[in-house]
Amino acid sequence: MGMRKSWIGAMRVSLATLLLSTIPIAAISQHAPKPTSELNQLTFFAGVWSCRVRPTDSAAIEEFTWNVQRTLKDFWYIATVQTKQTSKLTTIQHEFLGYDTAAKKLLRTFVSDKGNLIEMNSSGWEANTFVWEGSVVTNGRKIPLREAITRKAATEFTATWEVRKTGEQWAVVSNETCRKLK
Repeated sequence: MGMRKSWIGAMRVSLATLLLSTIPIAAISQHAPKPTSELNQLTFFAGVWSCRVRPTDSAAIEEFTWNVQRTLKDFWYIATVQTKQTSKLTTIQHEFLGYDTAAKKLLRTFVSDKGNLIEMNSSGWEANTFVWEGSVVTNGRKIPLREAITRKAATEFTATWEVRKTGEQWAVVSNETCRKLK
């Protein structure tokens, strides 16, 4: 009899778990979730940008297109980076930009066709400067990474990318200039 009670109890727990997992989160809360106003700090980036990047270890200038669109019921921005096939840079990269309501920070996550993962966060704009800080995981290593963006106009910004190796100071690895196409 004890074994049967334990089996019935386990079935009740399993059934309850199954039922709860099928209920949408919005149905549990009293209100349908709405995008947070902090996402408005990312509005500047929405659109299609033509960017030129100069790595500090090269005289060559690479070009890419950065397409940033607000989507998923306005909770997220999704971006795609597309470079020329002849480029030494990553050919394709996808990004999610949004707001972490628990950490109270803007967040940005990139994945690339070379297996790289970048995770960054920011407090947002301070005057015309926007700093993302986090890390890049590449070739089995996690390296601190920072991008400082300076808004030059409503349709132009520059970005300086830096890495910090263990025991060292931040070192600039590339500089970008981006102009909005549309």
